[in-house]
Amino acid sequence: MTAGGRQRQMEEPRLRKRNYGALLTEGSLFFTGMSFIDVNAVIPVFIYAYTGSVRLAGLAATISAAASILVQLMVGPHIRRLRNLPAYITLVMFLIRPLPFVMIPVLLLDLPPPLAVGVFFLVYTLLCGGDGLILVPWAELFSRTVVPGRRGLLLGSQQLFGGIGALAAGTIVKTLLDHPRLADGQRFAVLFGAAGAVLTLSALVMSFARDLPHPPQLAQQSPRQYYRSLPRLLGRDRLFCKVVTIRSLSLVSLMLSPFIVLFGQERLGFAPQQVSTLVYLQIIGSLLGGWLWGQVSNRLGNQQVILLSQSLALLLAGSALLLSLGVLPGVPVWLFAPLTLINGVNMAAWLGYMNYTIDIAAEAYRTHYLLISNLVTLPFTFLTLASGLVIQAAGYRPVFAVSLAAAVLAVVLARRLPPPQGPVESQAAVMLPPKQV
Repeated sequence: MTAGGRQRQMEEPRLRKRNYGALLTEGSLFFTGMSFIDVNAVIPVFIYAYTGSVRLAGLAATISAAASILVQLMVGPHIRRLRNLPAYITLVMFLIRPLPFVMIPVLLLDLPPPLAVGVFFLVYTLLCGGDGLILVPWAELFSRTVVPGRRGLLLGSQQLFGGIGALAAGTIVKTLLDHPRLADGQRFAVLFGAAGAVLTLSALVMSFARDLPHPPQLAQQSPRQYYRSLPRLLGRDRLFCKVVTIRSLSLVSLMLSPFIVLFGQERLGFAPQQVSTLVYLQIIGSLLGGWLWGQVSNRLGNQQVILLSQSLALLLAGSALLLSLGVLPGVPVWLFAPLTLINGVNMAAWLGYMNYTIDIAAEAYRTHYLLISNLVTLPFTFLTLASGLVIQAAGYRPVFAVSLAAAVLAVVLARRLPPPQGPVESQAAVMLPPKQV
């Protein structure tokens, strides 16, 4: 071995340790920052306060998913052409993650509500699309510089510390939404400012990450050839087709998610202080979900994450439909609160689908399988927009009914989902440290 080779071998453990800390801190700060502008809790309340429109709240949820997925699909075939992944990721983060700061003058200057909301949608689209630019190269850097035995601990710790940050963010959100002397513009300007500050800090932390020395890996296929090969992979794996089908049904069942708190506010007549409590509970639910699905994945397997999360989705949709039918007149907020908690818990259930897909895919095709999953489910990300239009025109019942029907079908299919065969690498991929909670 040459002197240069020995030196690289000696420096590799130090670099891996450095990256572990950088990626852990960056992810935790990202989850915390996004909690201030949570698309299923804070953003619907913000849009409704400025426009009174439920369908625009659905548009925000659609943008959150669709913009990121579309950009991931465009970036995927080109990732291996990048020579310096940490520099690329850090640059994109510094360009994109401070964007919430733009909303501060927009809100404090009391611009007309349609203009303020229009600027928000532009900022939010760029923020979510920028996240799509980062996700695939981040995963590549993560897989190359973090040893397999510690990847699960890193991702689990991100959720744990990010969830604790989300609780702190939720406390701030509730305090601001409850404050009687603050105007809407002041409340939401503070929230967007806090999000921008924490997200910018996450970009700063990412600048400490480094890549391991590796030979250039240029794509062997043109993007056109790459995408044309994807349908063949989907068609030859029946189990993967079933997982994608269940995932698509899950998106239908959860199209009510951005509207649960709004339903309580608009139709059940909850007071502003009660609405802020429901928003806070939903944020707590997202923290519990990260821990819960991590434990289920580790102890029972990812197929049980899929089944149990869809069972909760069935309970949520069925309960919401019964309440919309007026079965229980004068619903107290304490009875409605568990629904918002379940809604938050299920926001982390996508990890089960991702990890199950990793479990059943051959190593050479794992990235392809994840891209196929995103591509097939992309149309379903527009359901929240369609739901907002339906609610605006016909009320909440049709959306709740369709969500319930999809949840029933998903549970039936998920009950027949077998455990993955062979070694399961991702069982630790969402595992949280078992005794730190």
